[in-house]
Amino acid sequence: MDQPDPLRPGHPGFCEVVVSVSHPARVAGFAAAAGWTRLAGGTAPPELARLWGLKPHAVITDEVLGAPGASTGFLRFTHVAGVPQQPVRPLDAKPWETGGLWLVYTRAADDDVATAALAAGGWPTVRGVHGFEFGELAVREVHHRGPDGLTLSVIEQRRPPLAVPATGLTPAFNAAMLVRDFDRARRFFVDALGWRPWMEIDWDGDNPGLALLADPADFDGVRRVRTVIVHPTGENSGSVELIAFEGGPAGRDFAARARPPNTGALALRFAVPSLDATLARLAAHGVEPARRPATLDLPPWGRVRVAPVQALDGAWLEFFEQVG
Repeated sequence: MDQPDPLRPGHPGFCEVVVSVSHPARVAGFAAAAGWTRLAGGTAPPELARLWGLKPHAVITDEVLGAPGASTGFLRFTHVAGVPQQPVRPLDAKPWETGGLWLVYTRAADDDVATAALAAGGWPTVRGVHGFEFGELAVREVHHRGPDGLTLSVIEQRRPPLAVPATGLTPAFNAAMLVRDFDRARRFFVDALGWRPWMEIDWDGDNPGLALLADPADFDGVRRVRTVIVHPTGENSGSVELIAFEGGPAGRDFAARARPPNTGALALRFAVPSLDATLARLAAHGVEPARRPATLDLPPWGRVRVAPVQALDGAWLEFFEQVG
């Protein structure tokens, strides 16, 4: 495969989601169900372990999967051996409990077909397929349990029509995180990073999508659901969604766990034209990288210079510049 271009016009959003797995057995089941192919894999260089602050004896292996013909929206399943780990979001985490990445979104032409394939591959549904409408938008959506607490959302858009492949899943196009302080989290992405909102909605009262997440009675006391989808240029392709449930149960916060080498939906990786310029902008807003920048080989992107930043509510974001 030729080296993909993560900075192609129209897509400067995240180019891959890093999923840390305790055992990689369920990766093959996802690849078959999604119709995705293996793009790269093997033992990661020791520079990555140092970037993540791991002991020298840690061994990192990974496998990168992508939709046919896609140049971004990959899933990188990473296994770390030789170090203690805990799940970023445990299996019993509730939809309103904050910290780390919560949902990774993809699309399908038919949710029933996609659901059957994923379930057969070892990725069961959370609450089945649900249909609902938001104004002019009508969708069917289903959540699947991936390895180590990863939750995959598969969306079938019915109105307005959206062209997607007849079979399999599209590239990952959005990732959601649950936040405690919505305004503060929004400022991090919009002011510090300079991203633009693609969509912003506050729901007061009944929300047609809550039944997808849990029994509606579990949301008693929720006064408002606040949502904003942000992206470097204001698109819904490689975007990040911030969600806050105001009122209702406070629940636990997993922000402190949302860092390597813990398991689950671990990180989002973004290609940038200049890593120094990105870090300078963040520094001007009081945000410093979680670790010093490192240069390493990162297939399929080639040789890169990368630095991690831990967002509010714990999400681990890695920004990289291709250098060879």
